[in-house]
Amino acid sequence: MNLKSPSEKKLTFAFFKSKFVRVGRLLTPLFLLGGALLPLAPSAEAQASFPRSGWRTVADLTESASLSRSFVELGAKKFASITEEGLRWAPSATNLYTVVYAPRARPTPVPDPRIAVEFQLPDINSSLGLHLHGATEDSPSHLILVSRNASGTGLLRAYRTPIWPSDSIEAVDLISPVTRLTDFPPDDWYRLTVTSRTEKKTGRTMLLVHLSTARKDHVIGSMEAVDPAPALPLSGLVALRFFASANGQIRVRQIQAHAQP
Repeated sequence: MNLKSPSEKKLTFAFFKSKFVRVGRLLTPLFLLGGALLPLAPSAEAQASFPRSGWRTVADLTESASLSRSFVELGAKKFASITEEGLRWAPSATNLYTVVYAPRARPTPVPDPRIAVEFQLPDINSSLGLHLHGATEDSPSHLILVSRNASGTGLLRAYRTPIWPSDSIEAVDLISPVTRLTDFPPDDWYRLTVTSRTEKKTGRTMLLVHLSTARKDHVIGSMEAVDPAPALPLSGLVALRFFASANGQIRVRQIQAHAQP
């Protein structure tokens, strides 16, 4: 049996204590550095979220006079109304409706390269489209289309439409792969954000598209679309395209813009 005297025990304790203190001094800066860097590593959800700062409201559709003051209506406008939740369009028969951003009834270009719209799309066989960059009402535009196929699924597509705004959409005008939405609850509010960039060398336009939940900015679908044709003007007109079957409905709360891509 190896028994240590009290003096030996004190020496052993002092030896390990000195080692512990020395190692602690070496590790302390590392722990402090790790603590400082921790806030710089956001979660995956935070990385996917959209910053709220820097956005300006182009049109607030919860205001009673917002539709007549800020838009020109085309198509089945008799089914549109303004409520506390925003613009509500509910046709009694399958129909199409478009609103063009036009303060004082004059279609006005929006210069910002990033546009967002908050909406609700509860019904099957309905769609909401965001038209961008038509220089005039008879010029081409980009159309980002969100459609619902079933109660919890849908599609996200991008087109270069030959007519602005377009009544019909041809498959040959598709400029991106179709993105399938598999987690698309019908009762949620969503935020469609489109950022436009022009390549200086080629003149092509790239559209970066994100569809997220409006409340938590949880991304449920995204894609990149490249328009190989000559670039459309970034400072162009903005319109919303509504399509719904009989007794369906679509709601839109607001349109926002951001000056930075």
